[in-house]
Amino acid sequence: MYKLISPLRIKCNKSTYKSLNINTYRNIHHFTNNMMKKNYKFKMMEQINKLPKLNKIEVTYTIYPKTKRLCDVSNICCIVDKFFMDALIDLGKLKDDNYLFLPKITYKFGEVDKVNPRCLIEIKEIV
Repeated sequence: MYKLISPLRIKCNKSTYKSLNINTYRNIHHFTNNMMKKNYKFKMMEQINKLPKLNKIEVTYTIYPKTKRLCDVSNICCIVDKFFMDALIDLGKLKDDNYLFLPKITYKFGEVDKVNPRCLIEIKEIV
């Protein structure tokens, strides 16, 4: 099993960070979305490059938000998943993210972590 740490916020320009969630993704300009996606890939590149080429996987996303404010787990995880899978494919670690290569995705809530908010990404290869 491989474990990677994803941020819950990503830089979208020189001084602004945006949360990775479906509301932000849906409501901001496509240019800003594209910049966030590029910045996410750059931020995750070092961790992804350490992975071997993967054939068939299942992935679990566990969020550890900064506050006790109630949140919709899938609202956050679906965008982390979108950005992460696109980065994984762009960096040549997975051929595609369709159900032939990724038949199972799980979203979970971990716990509040005021010091280190994050999304833990666990990748398990399927034989």
